[in-house]
Amino acid sequence: MLRILRALGLSVLVLAVSLASLEILVRLLNASGTNYDIEMWRYSVELTRHEAANPDVGVEHLPGKSAVLQNTEIKINAMGFRDRDYPVATKPEGVYRILVLGNSITFGWGVPAAEVYTEVVEDTLNAEGRRVEIINAGVANHNVKRQIAHFKAVGASLDPNLVVLSLFVNGPQPSASGGNNPIMRNSQLAVMAWSRLNFLSAKLGLQDSYRVRYERLFADESEPWRQARDEVAWLARECRARGITLVITMTPDLHYLNDYPFQAIHDKVRDLAAEVGAGYLDFLDGLRGIDARTLWNMPGDPHPNAKGHAIMANQLLSYLGAKVLPP
Repeated sequence: MLRILRALGLSVLVLAVSLASLEILVRLLNASGTNYDIEMWRYSVELTRHEAANPDVGVEHLPGKSAVLQNTEIKINAMGFRDRDYPVATKPEGVYRILVLGNSITFGWGVPAAEVYTEVVEDTLNAEGRRVEIINAGVANHNVKRQIAHFKAVGASLDPNLVVLSLFVNGPQPSASGGNNPIMRNSQLAVMAWSRLNFLSAKLGLQDSYRVRYERLFADESEPWRQARDEVAWLARECRARGITLVITMTPDLHYLNDYPFQAIHDKVRDLAAEVGAGYLDFLDGLRGIDARTLWNMPGDPHPNAKGHAIMANQLLSYLGAKVLPP
């Protein structure tokens, strides 16, 4: 019996040393900051909390935290935004304030803060002599429900003149649960293993492709799409009651810019905007036909790079100047 226990103890020790060695090796290999899955994992671990004060918000940023992720400096302000600090109690006299709700694209994943489209638009408008503040409330992995919950929690108190709701083709996707698994929050090896398992599962056809999932999300009978429509309708009513202009933007999937398969989804969002009385801007109009590889943040990460953000900024500038901002 003692011999068996010793053998078992030795096996456990060998396994523990092996896993620890693999963990160290994986961390060394990922030290370059170019592994998208690991950098997103670090964002989740270092800059967010998964137990927000408002459960509907889900994930929120840790105020005052900073990190270098995907070789890009990320700073979170006192309100939990990737932005500078703004006077909250009173909006400065004569300032036109814009609040942008969004996900990791609006957040500016992988792009220096000064090159994120919201910052480019703000700088350009102020250089033209306007007094404009654009508050970037983007949080990675925020779906429609969480974006609007974010507005309820903090956005309305900022007294915006304009709210921009920035959507993507996975917008109605139900909120992911979890985030506090101790193994996944502390082990890059576990994250890599999970990522490779998902990749293999997709390759073997054991799970639906992104295309199938997106189309299913926006199907007429889809419950997530119905809930998203209800949330957007609520936001439109709330903005109208507060005298706030609402504009909905749609960002395309940068995998497919030459033969875009999700036009029907964009059309549904456009129709929803018209139905609730919101403005609508489709960033696909400015990005269509461009070689997607020139817009990706890096291989394996299809978030828009600085070039993509510049194109989106020009579109938003044109839209605001023509349809929203006072002369």
